[in-house]
Amino acid sequence: MKIGIIQLGAKGDVVRTLPILIGIREKYPDSEITWITKNECEEIIKTSPYVKKTITLPVESSEQSESFDLLLNLDIEDEATELAKNLNSEKKLGFYKEDDFVQAFNLGAEYYLNTLFDDETKKNNRKSYQEMMFEAAELIYKNQHHPIVLTEQEKEYAKDFMEINNIDGNVIGIHLGASSRWPSKVWHENNLIEFIEKASEKNYKILLLAGPNEENYLEKIKNILENKNLKIYTNNPLNTDKEFFSLIESCTKVISGDSFALHVALALNKPTIGLFFCTTPHELESYNLLKKLTSPIIYNFFPEKMDHYSEDLTKSISAQEVIDALDNTNITKVVNAIIKKDNKFLLIKRAEGIHDGKWALPGGVLESNETIFDGLKRELNEELNINLIKITRKIANYNYKREDNSLTKGQSYLVEANVSNIKKNHEVIEWDWFSIEDLETLDHIEGLDYELLGSFN
Repeated sequence: MKIGIIQLGAKGDVVRTLPILIGIREKYPDSEITWITKNECEEIIKTSPYVKKTITLPVESSEQSESFDLLLNLDIEDEATELAKNLNSEKKLGFYKEDDFVQAFNLGAEYYLNTLFDDETKKNNRKSYQEMMFEAAELIYKNQHHPIVLTEQEKEYAKDFMEINNIDGNVIGIHLGASSRWPSKVWHENNLIEFIEKASEKNYKILLLAGPNEENYLEKIKNILENKNLKIYTNNPLNTDKEFFSLIESCTKVISGDSFALHVALALNKPTIGLFFCTTPHELESYNLLKKLTSPIIYNFFPEKMDHYSEDLTKSISAQEVIDALDNTNITKVVNAIIKKDNKFLLIKRAEGIHDGKWALPGGVLESNETIFDGLKRELNEELNINLIKITRKIANYNYKREDNSLTKGQSYLVEANVSNIKKNHEVIEWDWFSIEDLETLDHIEGLDYELLGSFN
């Protein structure tokens, strides 16, 4: 069975589309797969043993006459949709263009299109990119992971690099860049520098990774760190893809925004910390490798303003949060909502846990890889049937130890929410609205007054 795949790029999209090859071979074990792509992506695709042939743009007329039993177009760019429309195939799945509008060949492909063109669907989506591509290709998704496996010769580049620079021990690769289309994907340089200072104190070796577009930025960061007498290592921004892969493969862990480097690190089976500022963490499959750190104000920008730059947004993940994730510190993360109406605050009397019987803010423990917005939304809905609308700003950080001596790190946020139909659940004894002055008569958790006062600043 001859199967054609169209996925032209960007390179990160090609990497995260590789698992589709496993799904194809599971459903069509005798298939011969041809992948049509851009020239700069061909070497990535050739790392897979499942692809028999690659065709790079421009597609020659002789290649356009090739016929397939099944054609999967998983790319919505003009060149891809035009190819999908014109190539010969008994069956076509995925996307094509008609009257200047991208259309779906099949029902399974429609959902992904909706996430691209409908902001509400995009915001509420909890499917990974891989799952949506499997649906578009009418394949069964089972969290298939397609590794990139380097040859021993390809690994030699990083071995030589480490030897020349006398690097050993825990090497943390930090990718600095992102597409210029998403300027808020890049961690703020002040936070980055603070992180490197903290990591250096813990004897981590730092390898800064950059591509051609980040060459000047890399030099700037390098100079700042050298002036602080901080030892770091840098790659050559003009590395080939295979050299870049080799360096990532040599790292103990990788820290990256939502970028090509993040997808490569996961494909190389590297434990990775992903920083999500303006793009959704839900579309990234974690493969039990990815720790997702998400900006608490992401939904003030995503998806409507995800292509805007905001300094506050790029600063909204702290250096300490990344250090904690790097150290795998046993930390329980708690988020609480400050809901204010007419200078009164919504408080609950807790029915269980270490704050049993005390008045506190609504909120609770973040679940694994849950964003702050999603955690607050879930907790408010569960505890009080409240619908979270927006996080306005962070008000306070606090720490305390639990009965088992584990550390809890809490954060409180001023939020906007729909409070028209409050109904408590079993975790709440009662709820009410209180002024700052009312706190003097309440048995409340320590520090509550300072948190509420902070909302007036």
